[in-house]
Amino acid sequence: MQSNDEIYIYLLEFPLLRKVAMKAFDQEKRKFNRVPFSFHDNIIGIFNLPGGKELIDAHILNFSMEGLYFTLKKDENKNLAEGDKLLLVEIKGPKKQDFILNIELEIRRVLDYSDLDYFGYGCHFSVFPSSSKDQILRFLELWFMEGR
Repeated sequence: MQSNDEIYIYLLEFPLLRKVAMKAFDQEKRKFNRVPFSFHDNIIGIFNLPGGKELIDAHILNFSMEGLYFTLKKDENKNLAEGDKLLLVEIKGPKKQDFILNIELEIRRVLDYSDLDYFGYGCHFSVFPSSSKDQILRFLELWFMEGR
């Protein structure tokens, strides 16, 4: 039997199934709902790795007001582990939606499925200033206003 995470990853690879994913995961008992993105939506997070010496680009596949989930190709493995702290420097989205965040994250889950060519990282916002909350809400508002 597949876990919710496996089903979620599978569904997000197909834009037409996003509504199915939303419905299934709205039933979770979370304080905030997740907002899913597909690879085709091209929502890219720029992250500063532990130690602050390297920036990486990664696809963000969902986020909420509590955290986010991103993926890295296995051949780009940075040996990230649960408990590692990252800094989300920027989210790059469609035109006129790029913005800088500088939000600290902690990796809570690392997902590695043998049949997929990427690792998944579930992260929790460690430090979340109110100005960052406003930026996230603005980003989501613009995203949905464009009919996504």
